[in-house]
Amino acid sequence: MASDRREYISDLKVKYGESSGEAPLNALRELSGLSNNINHRCGGKHVWLIPTYTTDSGAAATSFHIVVQTHSDSKMDDLAKGAGGGYRYIFSKADPDIPRKITHALLLRSNGSISTAPLGWDLITVDINKGRRKSYLYILAKTVATETSSKAFLNVPSVGGYLTVRSNTPKQYVQALNVCYGDDLSELPADCVGELNGLSADVNFQCGGKFTWLVPSYTPDAAKAATSFDVLFLNTEDPKMDDLAKGAGGDFRYIVARSDRKVGDKITQVMLFRSETSTSAPPVSWNGITTPDLNQGRQKGYLYLIWKTVSTNSWSFVSLASISSYISTSNTNQFIKSLKVCYGDDTSEMPIDVVHECSGQSSDINHQYGGKYVWLVPEYTNDPNIAASAFEVSVQTIAQSGYDDLAKGAGGDFRYLIPKCNTQARAKIREIELLRSAEVIVTPPVGWDGMTKNINIGRQKTFLYVLWKNAKLA
Repeated sequence: MASDRREYISDLKVKYGESSGEAPLNALRELSGLSNNINHRCGGKHVWLIPTYTTDSGAAATSFHIVVQTHSDSKMDDLAKGAGGGYRYIFSKADPDIPRKITHALLLRSNGSISTAPLGWDLITVDINKGRRKSYLYILAKTVATETSSKAFLNVPSVGGYLTVRSNTPKQYVQALNVCYGDDLSELPADCVGELNGLSADVNFQCGGKFTWLVPSYTPDAAKAATSFDVLFLNTEDPKMDDLAKGAGGDFRYIVARSDRKVGDKITQVMLFRSETSTSAPPVSWNGITTPDLNQGRQKGYLYLIWKTVSTNSWSFVSLASISSYISTSNTNQFIKSLKVCYGDDTSEMPIDVVHECSGQSSDINHQYGGKYVWLVPEYTNDPNIAASAFEVSVQTIAQSGYDDLAKGAGGDFRYLIPKCNTQARAKIREIELLRSAEVIVTPPVGWDGMTKNINIGRQKTFLYVLWKNAKLA
């Protein structure tokens, strides 16, 4: 009796050519029929990827990885052959501990950054074109399971003899909205945010300037998911954000995702909504709406962003009697001793353990001021003698060695955050958050034990503070 043997992708081989006519018939296609030449619009050789297959699940690829580096590797084939710039390589990984194996792969070109695979696909690489300033280019993959697993991980306390277990059904949440520009409707991104009633998806519609579209980026991590969107109107340009009114004149308009970890409802779907009248309520079956509207002051009809959410606060109950063992781990690093300053050139470089803003606003210290992205990351200790008891903001006209400038690249005064360690203090800092406010604040909000003075003093934007909670020593 014949057995049905599944084919898996084991590797992706690189093939070079001088023209599109040399494209191999079995090369990876692009999802929407665009060029499958990796070097498309970048010069150099024509470069294609050809999958090799295996029926051995042990040799099957479980992921693909992109490496961009400044030096060549003689053992690998450069995806940017002849195009100059960094060397780009792809390699496959066959992890025997991962039961899902890759069976299909395609390329995906996009005008905006994408962090999670589109519907129907399981995996996505990082951008192959990173740093090339062309379209974004990814490899998508589909997988199949070679074995089943029913492991449950329980790490929450019991209530009345039952263990509360959060349902962990994988979901895709909207994390941000990328702004894409064009000079013609033909450049409309396939994955852009549509208008609820089929009207124009161009944010600049009837206002002149560039065609402007919004493209959502997604995340499976609820902690990174957007919970609302804010619309900002500024009379000066923010170089780190993309203007929704590009080329149309008037105010600069920006849309900013807010990710509030205390809000359990996370955004899963967004659309534009055009209206002849002003409204503050979303349409039926939608959960949120931007206010004011994106067209405020333009006299071209009202334009809103609307969204749907799902709750991440669903719980089920499992009898403790049915669980043979339960292990709880605790973090022995109880206190914060300092705040490390981290710089970046893009939001994708934001550290995982960054200090968040308490209401979900930007955690970039330089937000609205240009310069580098600047984030704070707590450093911990279990020794109360070296733990911080306060933080002090220092704003000065000359650089101070030994400290990292919070206003890096933005010009103006140098700004530093200095930990204070009082060995006699009986309370040490255990939790940190940022607080942005439109008004000056002189005392910590309810539930917080301390705060710095305004980090943004003299910058004439929002007020920005570091808040902290203390742990009392025995």
